[in-house]
Amino acid sequence: MSENRKAPWRMFLPFLLVVALLGAWSVYWFFAISAAKSFAQTQRASLAEQGFTLACAKETWGGYPFRFEFTCQTPLISFPKGASVALSSFAVIAQAYDPMHAVMLADGPTTVTEPNGTAHLIRHGQALASIVASLNELPRITAEIPDVSTDDGLAIAMLHAASRPADGGNIDIAVIGEKLVFTQAGKPTLKADESQLLGLFEPQGNRLAISDLHATSGSLKVWGTGNAGIDGARMADGTLNLQTNDPQGLLALVEPYEALTPKQKDGILAFLMVMGNRVQVTAKAGKLYVGPVGVADLKPLF
Repeated sequence: MSENRKAPWRMFLPFLLVVALLGAWSVYWFFAISAAKSFAQTQRASLAEQGFTLACAKETWGGYPFRFEFTCQTPLISFPKGASVALSSFAVIAQAYDPMHAVMLADGPTTVTEPNGTAHLIRHGQALASIVASLNELPRITAEIPDVSTDDGLAIAMLHAASRPADGGNIDIAVIGEKLVFTQAGKPTLKADESQLLGLFEPQGNRLAISDLHATSGSLKVWGTGNAGIDGARMADGTLNLQTNDPQGLLALVEPYEALTPKQKDGILAFLMVMGNRVQVTAKAGKLYVGPVGVADLKPLF
């Protein structure tokens, strides 16, 4: 008789267990998202003191029960000295069971504004970034941006980028572009089937050590190593040590963009012949050199 009386209660045990687990999970979720909000507010306040701010027309938090989500409509990211980046919207999403791994979705177009007020419109599809945070080092980031184009004539079918912490506080960087096209009125179109840059960014010296740089355009190939940075006048400063399988083809491709004189062109070809299809491209003190030949004056990057 007693066994029969206990049986109905046992039927409810799975249900009660589910309710208990749901209650415990809900407590965790609300506690965790409150902690995330507090952390975000603290970080934003700290960055604002350094001149970095994020303004949203509307921002929301949500994602219950299995995710944490932060959305920002028409975000405006401002940097020290007046530069800014504006997007249509972005969202940051993390699984509740793995809050240190977040995914960011950003909708274009993106407008980059220089400190002097000059704006650059960059059109693109929805950008996707994976961010793996760490308590002891910089995050690991991978990103993909499709259908990139600018008013300056640059178009990239797909842009891949990645960064990860390296020894000494440096950052490993990789950038790959698929199907690059650059056009300017009255000049031949520049195309690259694929281009890649691998390097080590050194924040203390604000320099990028390039370990692998290569691009292909049909049968033409260019590859090499080097270093790059920005000097005190905000101009490009660095050296690329390049090789090519077709020096005359490369020169014919870039010559219309640099408006080389016959003397400059002959000097570069002679230098390439002597160096065995190797060439050094240098940006220094506002000048661009191919080997020993000065080919152009440089402008400030921002």
